[in-house]
Amino acid sequence: MMHRLVRIAVVVLLAGAGLALARGSDRRVSDLDALSDAELTADLTAELDDILEHLEPNQEYPVAQLREEILDALSDEGDEGEEEEEIDFEDLDEEMAEAGTTTDACVANAVNLADEFSSIDAAPANRVQSLVRNVSFEEPVQGRKRNGFATSRTAIDRSVKAIIVDVRKVRR
Repeated sequence: MMHRLVRIAVVVLLAGAGLALARGSDRRVSDLDALSDAELTADLTAELDDILEHLEPNQEYPVAQLREEILDALSDEGDEGEEEEEIDFEDLDEEMAEAGTTTDACVANAVNLADEFSSIDAAPANRVQSLVRNVSFEEPVQGRKRNGFATSRTAIDRSVKAIIVDVRKVRR
């Protein structure tokens, strides 16, 4: 009888522990504007940092390539680990639709802005100014010449910021 009670107690404890672990790891929220800015930033960064496995963070790449890389990373294909399962691409698309845009348009605008930040003229003074702008994230000068290239890190950072801005447009 005592052996049977111990077995039942162990089963109940393990089941309870399993439920607690499952509840703690299942933080996925379908309404992204319910997440704090810090949570949304962390989750988007976890999704997008895979890009840096095959692109150098400070190397410039064509904006079209960066746009595709970012959209691919945001998609649910190839998500690895729990940190990449927090944001569902369908939920992100729904949030963008509520904001009156699309994920594609949001990322395209962000990558184009990254192009403005990454555009480097031949003069050394402009290189320094461009690097300072990339680090500080101050707004670029209006009408700045684009060269069709951006660094992958700047494109990722700008995409995260743009997505958060669009998600916050419809905060309830």
